[in-house]
Amino acid sequence: MLSTSHNGQLNRYLEQALQPQLQAHGFQLQGRLFRRHTPLVIQVVEARLLRDDSRQDAQFTLEVGLCFPSLLAALARLDAFAHLARHVVKPTIQSCALRRRLGEFDTPARDSWWPLAEVPAAQNHALLTLLVDQALPWLESAGTLQALAQGQYLDDGLTARLMQALACLQLGQDNRALETCLNHADGRYPDNLGMARRWAAELYNQLAAALQPPPPCPV
Repeated sequence: MLSTSHNGQLNRYLEQALQPQLQAHGFQLQGRLFRRHTPLVIQVVEARLLRDDSRQDAQFTLEVGLCFPSLLAALARLDAFAHLARHVVKPTIQSCALRRRLGEFDTPARDSWWPLAEVPAAQNHALLTLLVDQALPWLESAGTLQALAQGQYLDDGLTARLMQALACLQLGQDNRALETCLNHADGRYPDNLGMARRWAAELYNQLAAALQPPPPCPV
């Protein structure tokens, strides 16, 4: 189990090594999260500790992701996803439809974890190079509805896949949105194609309705 000293080490590293770099690019630190707001997306950089009881030396990694607040808010209008409303303004990495670990930007790509204690200067330089030269440009280029609709680097979860369907709907790609719903329905009803199609159509209609602006409040 990770000790409070590991948590403190990580917090100090984020404040001393990463915050100056990311703050210069417009990110704000809150806890272990850095966020940068753009007109369409909120860009997220989050640190994670490796929870491995067999190791004495703590390790950490960084994940970067893109949250689409308008789509997350639309999804939160569905009763089953109302709990997502609290993440619209302050998303975590789990709220991001598109996400990658920092090691994926390396050559070759790998699932990289860095030792936390006394981070060597060379290692810190390599990490910052990946973050600033590779990950941040990806956050800029991938922060589009088109990228989300295509589904590359899509988080493998229902929330992200439904936001992909919402992106397709917003782009007028109705058939692709329905296909996304049907792909999920096939897994839910693998032995009943008719039920899967009806469920997918209902989900599609709910998503399309959720994208519509709410009616104005009566005066």
